[in-house]
Amino acid sequence: MVSLGVLLVVVGIGSIVLPAAGITSRFLDSLDPVQPWLGVIVAAVGLITVLFGQRRLASVHQTAVVDEGPTDRSEE
Repeated sequence: MVSLGVLLVVVGIGSIVLPAAGITSRFLDSLDPVQPWLGVIVAAVGLITVLFGQRRLASVHQTAVVDEGPTDRSEE
């Protein structure tokens, strides 16, 4: 989920920066009427996906640590 978010952020920012740098393609030319807003929206969705993905990974890690619990070494 995090990698998908990073990809969306890169595509969103790239779709804004590349035309500003004078680099165009047929795909970017077809999106010209809705730029830069489409790039901003795609980057924002990607950022939200990254944030939720990080939160999910942190909660899974925390659950795994809690499930292990303290070890009782008195039985050794």
